[in-house]
Amino acid sequence: MDRVQVLDMINANRQYIKLRSNIAVQNLAMLHKSFGHIEDEECILALALNDSEAAMLFNSDYARGIAICEGMIARYGHTPYPRLLAALRCLAGRCYTFMMRYDAALEQLRAAEQIAFGEEDEPDAELLGLRVEILQNLAMRSYYSDGDDEQTLAYLHRALELLPEGVQVNRRGVSLMGMANVLGRRGDLAAALEHHQQALALFEEVDNRCNIATVLCNMGSCYGRMGDFERAQDCLDRALDMRTRLGTYWEISNTYYNLGKLYQARGEHQRAYDTMIIARDYALVSQHRGLQALILDELKSMTGELGEQELHHASIKADIAA
Repeated sequence: MDRVQVLDMINANRQYIKLRSNIAVQNLAMLHKSFGHIEDEECILALALNDSEAAMLFNSDYARGIAICEGMIARYGHTPYPRLLAALRCLAGRCYTFMMRYDAALEQLRAAEQIAFGEEDEPDAELLGLRVEILQNLAMRSYYSDGDDEQTLAYLHRALELLPEGVQVNRRGVSLMGMANVLGRRGDLAAALEHHQQALALFEEVDNRCNIATVLCNMGSCYGRMGDFERAQDCLDRALDMRTRLGTYWEISNTYYNLGKLYQARGEHQRAYDTMIIARDYALVSQHRGLQALILDELKSMTGELGEQELHHASIKADIAA
């Protein structure tokens, strides 16, 4: 089998990894067994990219994802395959963002951007997708680090402008969902929900179930904040069902977090607290530092609310007894 065929197999496996296909990890192990001995630099880099993607997406093992990427970057810093180097830097930047190491994330993402946007030729589909992914990861890093909302939106608008209508539909949906998150944080819930619904239609068009679950979770949060508890419950229940089967620990945790917030908004304080405890347990076995901190802060607040409720009930009982 020649190197072109091997690369095609590695690239096909990467697409299945991104979709969280059940057979992707098994196929990755098979690729290592069959071609791990090949000394072709492009194959080595491509296979390492698959390894780091799998560590991030299937196990939320961001430290391993970073270690694989940075090992390849150090070893092949002057590779004649700069796109693979940019992809490795982009993935490392994403992992650093989840670990709240925002300066390191920016350093890797800026380096990836310089490589990917340095090519002057008309981009093919592969390069176009890489450029969009880098911009989306820059936007995510900006959003999670409480950066300037206008800068976050600028990255996402720029990503959308790169994609002609009907091209790379899933990536268009990701940009729309990112914009919705910024709008939601600003309190413009109607506009946020509209963007989420547009993203949902795109994800359904390509049957990307992981992203469908993500946008349903986000829509549930929007509906809950708008007081439409019935729709919120429906969206979050659907998201939890999908993420329990397909998602990583942090994604399951995130869904339980939003369910906890919904129960809190409905005044079901004990149920909210119990649900947030489940969210905490899932978060603590992941490496998503931002979500861990968010949930622990929420639990502190809920503990205070429950204490006040108990004092209030005790006061009522004392008044009745008197």
